[in-house]
Amino acid sequence: MDRERFERNRDLNDMETRSRKIVLQSNPLRFGVIATTVCNLRCIMCLSSRHTKDATLSASALAKIDELLPFLERIEWQGGEVFGIDHIRDYFVTLSRYPQISHRFTTNGLLLDEEWIELLLACRSEITFSIDGARKETYERIRRGGRFEDLIRNLNLIRKMEMEHHKSIRRHLTVVVMASNCQELAEFVPFAAAFGFYSLSFRPVMLLENEENIFQRPDFDGRSLAVTGELMRRKCEELNIAFCWMLPTPPEDQSPRTAVPVPLAADRLFCNYPWKSLWISADREGDIFPDCWCRQPIGNVSTETCLQAWNSEKMQEYRRRIIMHDSGLCNKDCVTGYSAAVDPKNYE
Repeated sequence: MDRERFERNRDLNDMETRSRKIVLQSNPLRFGVIATTVCNLRCIMCLSSRHTKDATLSASALAKIDELLPFLERIEWQGGEVFGIDHIRDYFVTLSRYPQISHRFTTNGLLLDEEWIELLLACRSEITFSIDGARKETYERIRRGGRFEDLIRNLNLIRKMEMEHHKSIRRHLTVVVMASNCQELAEFVPFAAAFGFYSLSFRPVMLLENEENIFQRPDFDGRSLAVTGELMRRKCEELNIAFCWMLPTPPEDQSPRTAVPVPLAADRLFCNYPWKSLWISADREGDIFPDCWCRQPIGNVSTETCLQAWNSEKMQEYRRRIIMHDSGLCNKDCVTGYSAAVDPKNYE
């Protein structure tokens, strides 16, 4: 891999982003893949509409990424469950030749095995584990079809192989908070410490209209949860675990330690995704977007290369509108602050 070539592109992209260029000479630095909708679980907070069809990006669709690999600093892998797709495992033989790329996975962790862990240890990898119960009975109630024993076995296998290879995989633990687990949140702190998690994040359940969504109840006790969150934050600080709390809190609680979505003022709206990244989504039939939150495709992997989509008319329109503080193409969740709270580095 030509490191100088990668760095030249990164510097050019930074200059073009700051200059608000519409047509870019640089290539994207980040790539994201919703590689499959196939999942081994049927979680209680996952909408049934997500499981109406099984879609997976083909090996030939993944190969469309090849032209970008010398320039990428990060690839994010989401599903469904990526670790259950054999041709994605095979594709990592190609990816191993590009050590500058950091790979980030979101997973339930149940389909990991020794071969996958070997591949992840051979490159720069981070894994976000979605684990919504620190107790067996709670975990298996929420993560229907999963076995708590299998999760613990795989977490222990990662630690064992890390010691054998003298390498590490940075691990993050994220918890979706709902009625089934809201009384047990404090138990995630010792759980995170026991299995070597770098960070612990709590997010509210979304898009549900049933009893699990405690945040839409008129008697929702946000203050009590905020107290629990503060106690966990202090304990995580002692244990050197990064802590993120994204649950709604009462308006009068102005604690700067609580991360809550903050709407973006129109004159501050500058999302840098259309200057930095591309995503391919299996769940939207191979459409290409600046980011997985975006709703208006800029191309499709079946008819265009990634570089053709990168400066397509629709991508140029994204850039023009953002420069003009026009969020007409944007997902309202980004503009109202949810996506910005997830990753504020994407905003300037």
